[in-house]
Amino acid sequence: IIDIVTLEKLVCHKCPNITSLSSLSSLPRESRLKKLVIDDCDLNPTHDDDWDDAFQAIGNTTGSNDFELNINYQKRMTYLPSSIEHLKAKRGELKICLRDNPKLQRLPIEIGHLQNMTVLDIDERLAPISLPWTIGRVSPKCRVLRRVLGGSRARQARVIEQTVEDMEEQFKFPRERFITGFVNLSIISNRKGATLMEEYYRPGGRGYKQAREEFERAMVDINTDYD
Repeated sequence: IIDIVTLEKLVCHKCPNITSLSSLSSLPRESRLKKLVIDDCDLNPTHDDDWDDAFQAIGNTTGSNDFELNINYQKRMTYLPSSIEHLKAKRGELKICLRDNPKLQRLPIEIGHLQNMTVLDIDERLAPISLPWTIGRVSPKCRVLRRVLGGSRARQARVIEQTVEDMEEQFKFPRERFITGFVNLSIISNRKGATLMEEYYRPGGRGYKQAREEFERAMVDINTDYD
């Protein structure tokens, strides 16, 4: 891999010996790699150092500004390593696609550092994936595609597409209602209580997370009604 500087697309399909991205840690800086597809291998993020080196090497390449990462059909992958944040170094558009990973249930909060991300494509047909609250820090125009079960055929996907900006707008009213109601009530009692409630419902607080989860469940119900 490290000798093929002009390689623009790398696809690893049904390679059970691939458990991490360590082979990409020596990717030359002048590499033109634009798209990486890891399909039906045996990725396991237990060795975080290997992932860290690989993502850092990819982020530092200068041969191509844009990059697309596809991780699909990984049976043992339970989470996406936090070192994904190194891809923020790419100066062009970043696309991340995660499909048919049955044990993947959460994304790292570091994904909020990816200001260059334009598409986040996640598959929730096998299990729901929790979006971190930091998703609101990426570009407002970033498109979030959520593939959920729908239709008459088994495992047929229905795509729920929103921009981060749309998600924030739809989430804004219930959050403001929570903050206004509880903070005003606390002000009546004491200022300390108001501060605590404000902390509770600001981004990262437990109340904020609960409200976002309720919003996400509501969005799934709304789209189900449209079928």
